[in-house]
Amino acid sequence: MFKKFLSYILAVGLVFSTMSAVTSFAYIEVDNDDSQGFSNVNNGFDTYLTSSSHYRGDSRRNYNSKYANYVYEFNGHGKSTTTSFKVSMYAYLNDATFTNPSAKYVAYGNSTTFTFGYLNQNTAAGTWNYVGEATVKPLTSVGYTSVTCSSVGVETNGAGRYTGADAVRVYF
Repeated sequence: MFKKFLSYILAVGLVFSTMSAVTSFAYIEVDNDDSQGFSNVNNGFDTYLTSSSHYRGDSRRNYNSKYANYVYEFNGHGKSTTTSFKVSMYAYLNDATFTNPSAKYVAYGNSTTFTFGYLNQNTAAGTWNYVGEATVKPLTSVGYTSVTCSSVGVETNGAGRYTGADAVRVYF
């Protein structure tokens, strides 16, 4: 009886360890001002910062905009489908001047945005920070039969803040 139980536990453990290996997806990593084959759209993040603490040595910052965004594009490396899918995002932050208490992070797809969440850049760890997960789906109500997620962004979400844009990791 004990041997059967132990065999069962080992089999279940093997299944779960195999499942976790299968579900550990690769990610896309995009730095601000990326020179690794990606491109970015800078809409108001005009302060260029350099420091060894920044990912690949530099970052961008915006101050006092009611709305500005920094878009990380990964065209050709994104995901396209006719059904919904989940996307997870991490942001690299390591600058004491990034003080926005509610920077908004979004995925862009077919004329709309899907929100990952809000990150307090003032208290974020000086490394990769989990932002959240977004469900990207076709906007069938306006005639789209598919959706493509080929960029993500950080938005200022209000005036009177220093919002930073350094690097992002996106998991499909």
